[in-house]
Amino acid sequence: LACDSQKQTVASRGMQNLTAHYNILYNANQLADESERNIQIVTNDDFERLIPVYKEPVEATSQAEIKNLDEAILKANVIANEKSLSNYVDDAFFLIGKANHLKANFYNASEFFTYVYKSYPDEKELRQAALAWKARSLIQSERYKEAEATLDTALKYIKSEKESVGDIYATRAQLHLYAQEDEKAIAMLEQATKYARNQQNKIRWIYLLAQLQQLNKNMDAAYENYTQVVKSNAPFEMAFNANLSRISIRDEQSGNKVSRSERLVSLLKDDKNRDFIDQIYFQIANTYAGEKDFKKAIENYNFSIKNSTKNLTQKGLSYQELAKIYFDQSDFVRAK
Repeated sequence: LACDSQKQTVASRGMQNLTAHYNILYNANQLADESERNIQIVTNDDFERLIPVYKEPVEATSQAEIKNLDEAILKANVIANEKSLSNYVDDAFFLIGKANHLKANFYNASEFFTYVYKSYPDEKELRQAALAWKARSLIQSERYKEAEATLDTALKYIKSEKESVGDIYATRAQLHLYAQEDEKAIAMLEQATKYARNQQNKIRWIYLLAQLQQLNKNMDAAYENYTQVVKSNAPFEMAFNANLSRISIRDEQSGNKVSRSERLVSLLKDDKNRDFIDQIYFQIANTYAGEKDFKKAIENYNFSIKNSTKNLTQKGLSYQELAKIYFDQSDFVRAK
């Protein structure tokens, strides 16, 4: 009987591992990853300022993903509650923490990441990742001292072969930025880019590093890093702004005083940018809108629309910005 009981236990454990990993956890992670991508898509960077280390969720951007993320949490809870013999209970709790973070429920997220860190001492990589995500949740809920203590622990025991190393250095850089400690932030970002496993994160951190170097008058290093971004598969707007910054650095070094809008207009004359004319006009319009010159903003949004013959997304963005201007001017007929 004891032998039969043991066989049943082994068989049960094997089946639970199989169903937990290949069915439930896989699908739950797919849902969370999809929501993370969607949140990043709708979160716009302001390239006139230092960009943040991550495009973090807020309640407004998380709202459309609540159903997805609740389903991911429900699936993870099935593993935690009904598949307790599987090897994936720790991953399930980690996923619940991540889904809560993406819901902008940062307090609950930090509690789940704390639980993972304390409850699974043998899971070195997962514990390190839990500290990185916990620090992000704490920063988003403005609990900076706790975030600092969490990152101090992570850095004390950091393992350079682990996937989350870049995230720990990058998150520590974000804390330094909040404290206006640019040199320390630069040092952390240099480590973050060295160990980054996610290519898009790496490009983002290189861009932020270049911004900081430019701000601190290390122009040659900034130019080199902006060039890396331009030559990478960075999103168009980031690569575009990196190129603008390169032009700005060269203008400054040569003593030329050129405004952003003038730099943008100069790009229209370059045949290499022929396929991006609609997006260049859009950036020109954004610049004028930021300067409250709405007449020129409207003119250039319309130029963007006229030149958006293939890029319907860009055309939609230009119409949307026009609608906002008209709405703010109480011209509701045109806004509609």
